[in-house]
Amino acid sequence: MTASTATASTFDLWYEEPAARPDRRKIRARIGGLHCSLCTGTIEKALGRTPGVDRVAVSLTHEQALVEYDPAIARPEQLLQTLRDIGYTISDPRKLRAFEEEERDLVREARRFVLAVVLSVAAIPIISPLLAHRPGSRSWR
Repeated sequence: MTASTATASTFDLWYEEPAARPDRRKIRARIGGLHCSLCTGTIEKALGRTPGVDRVAVSLTHEQALVEYDPAIARPEQLLQTLRDIGYTISDPRKLRAFEEEERDLVREARRFVLAVVLSVAAIPIISPLLAHRPGSRSWR
């Protein structure tokens, strides 16, 4: 693996957001392996101790960390490596689907399920006489 390949694959693991101060950077990373509020505290403490890190916010619900740092002191690769070192996995935060998109898909699938149930129930009266009068079948009457 060349150095450019390693850098390109690492850059896929976070994306930058506007920072509060012009001399700072802010990144968002998706973290796997979060199970409880103790996990969020562990991450906040580990990243907060890293030189150059100003603020850390971890969302257990969204499994994401938002880190504001001084780019003259800290690098995103270093911050993500800290997360790996304490046992968490990192994935591309841009591959998250928006809540509205997820909800829309769930509603569509629920409608398809209801339609399937209605059609199945409607088919019972059509199929049962055919099954009742088959040669060799017993009548339930």
